[in-house]
Amino acid sequence: MKRVNHLYEKVYDIENLRLAHKNASKGKGWYQEVKMINKDPDYYLRILQDMLKNKTYRTSQYVTFTKTEKSKEERVISKLPYFPDRICHWAILQIIEPILIKNFIADTYSAIPNRGVHYGIRRIKKSMKDDENGCRYCLKQK
Repeated sequence: MKRVNHLYEKVYDIENLRLAHKNASKGKGWYQEVKMINKDPDYYLRILQDMLKNKTYRTSQYVTFTKTEKSKEERVISKLPYFPDRICHWAILQIIEPILIKNFIADTYSAIPNRGVHYGIRRIKKSMKDDENGCRYCLKQK
């Protein structure tokens, strides 16, 4: 894998932090923390930027709770606060994701944008169809 330099500075760049806040807050506009930060985003993003620049940022404690939905089993959920953690995670992701994805093989799927389960199934079917040896299996289980 090729070495990429100066990524940390890109993570705490204020424009990257603004985009991270925008992405982290999608679908969460009703959260009290998001409402609070939206009142003066530059103030909060500067605080996070200073923490990252000075290397004083530390991940907060997880909040753990139990959630039960209609037809599902009871689940234990652990989550981090929106500020600063979720914004910080998005800021890191936005910088490293394109670099990592570029180095994945074509048959890496799952949580990669535009490469979900259905894309993977189509690729497997095409591989099986194009196989000149007439192979009918792509996975052998014990």
